[in-house]
Parts: sequence; structure tokens; C-alpha cells
Amino acid sequence: MDFASDNLNPDIYVHRVQLMNTDSKEIFYDKLTYVYVEVPKFLKL
Repeated sequence: MDFASDNLNPDIYVHRVQLMNTDSKEIFYDKLTYVYVEVPKFLKL
């Protein structure tokens, strides 16, 4: 992403998101995972 979506945690720049059933809090489909990298927070050393 070309923007920072999580300003509460400035040290976290990689997010892994999965589909979840909100009623039971169980992962709905574990074969699909979205990985988001917040590019403005990523510092290459």
C-alpha cells in the first residue's frame, strides 16, 4: 500500500489478513491470506 493504514502501531508494517466468521471468531477459509505491506513505514537497511 502506498499509505499507512495503521497509525496506532508505527512499528508494524506487515499485516496478514484472513477471512473470519465474526460470530464464532473462527477462520473461515485458511487457504486464502492477504498480506499487506505499508510501504511508507518500511525502512530498508
